Amino acid sequence: MDAEEKRADGSEAPTYRTATIQRGSVKSTVSATGTLGAVETIQVGTQASGQVAAIYVDYNGHVRKGQLLARIDPRLQSQAVEDAQAQLERAQATLEHAESDWARGKQLFDANAITASELSTVQSNVSVQRANVKSARIALERARQNLAYTNIHAPIDGVIVERNVDVGQTVAANFSAPQLFLIANDLSHMQILVSVDESDIGAIRTLRNQTQVTQAITSTTRTMSALLAAIASISLLVGGIGIMNITLVSVTERTREIGIRMAMGARARDILNQFLVESIAMSVMGGLVGLAVGYAGATLLGRVAGWPVATPPSAVLIAVGFSAAVGVFFGLYPARKAAALNPIEALRYE
Repeated sequence: MDAEEKRADGSEAPTYRTATIQRGSVKSTVSATGTLGAVETIQVGTQASGQVAAIYVDYNGHVRKGQLLARIDPRLQSQAVEDAQAQLERAQATLEHAESDWARGKQLFDANAITASELSTVQSNVSVQRANVKSARIALERARQNLAYTNIHAPIDGVIVERNVDVGQTVAANFSAPQLFLIANDLSHMQILVSVDESDIGAIRTLRNQTQVTQAITSTTRTMSALLAAIASISLLVGGIGIMNITLVSVTERTREIGIRMAMGARARDILNQFLVESIAMSVMGGLVGLAVGYAGATLLGRVAGWPVATPPSAVLIAVGFSAAVGVFFGLYPARKAAALNPIEALRYE
């Protein structure tokens, strides 16, 4: 509320405003400028020097890996290929001439017309000319590769985000290749590069709203539930196999008893039901023991950590039902085996 009063000297008294104190959050904001760009970008340069003869793509154009982007004027490189080809042919002709001299020199040496030193000179000339042919072939391959460098291809799939050359512009290949194009691999993955003052960087924190916290808790709960379900499934499988083995051993040890019951009029269905009931009883008893141990452990953990513990009756019923189902599933095979015994062979069993 506002209150205004007059002082004794007639001047106006200061105005005061009162308000209820409330608890709130103090937000600290850090402002910075930066650049937005793709996470993965490739700079496309050139390994050949010359004028740009043609450009086949433009800014914001989609390209595929291996697509032709531009072409450098190939005339100089083509002439270099032709010159290297001529050098190779010259070297091959010189080699043929040297080999002919070697053949004649060998005949003259066999006829004792020339000395061994002269023959060695002819042979050395042949080796030199063969090396010259090899060097000329390498020079020709280098010239052809330089000619291929005049075609600029896209190294990856992506989008042209920069084009730094125009037709007619001269580019020079050196230790630092000039950038002709900049290709972004995927514009759906972007990043911001900002420059933040050192005094403000410590105030930056990752903030999460209630929705993000709830989503994180839900995701963690689902993961833990899936993990517990996997552990429970393995436990049920191991327990069921144990029940089946115990029942099979029981059938083997009580074969004579089964024969006596069948001889006294028990039907195969009666034997089947007997061992099924025994299997279900073992499984349910194990489930009840597991429930007791789980409830005691949860209660103890709740008291230590201060967490509320709730055990709904539906969970108990479901656990007992699963135990009975495991007993039926894994006890069916031993029970069927006992019911299928021949009474006479069972009575003879020792």
